[in-house]
Amino acid sequence: MRKIAVGVFLMALATMAEAGYVRGLATCAEWSKARTVEAAGIAETSEAEAAAIYEAWLVGFLSGIAMQRDTEVLKGVDVSSIYLDVDEYCRDHPRDTTAQAGRDHMRELEERAGVIPKAVKK
Repeated sequence: MRKIAVGVFLMALATMAEAGYVRGLATCAEWSKARTVEAAGIAETSEAEAAAIYEAWLVGFLSGIAMQRDTEVLKGVDVSSIYLDVDEYCRDHPRDTTAQAGRDHMRELEERAGVIPKAVKK
């Protein structure tokens, strides 16, 4: 019985490590709500603060990916264009996370820069 419990525990650890844990992760629905409130200038301080936190998190997340991949695809990219791209992604995918939106945006930047082969369009 103990061997089974240890096996299950190790499989769970492997799954968690493969899936990865991302601190500060927001859903696209949370991103969209915070960004809409911020853009409208509505006096909801908590949502405006959330938007600023989500935006800073996203830039850090993308910068971390770029550093890990040793690429400069973010060089010269206006952060507002990143936010707008993620706004669009999140409108279309409200149940996804901002990490998924960020990875999608990074892939687009890399494709434009010729760093990775263009995705096959379906």
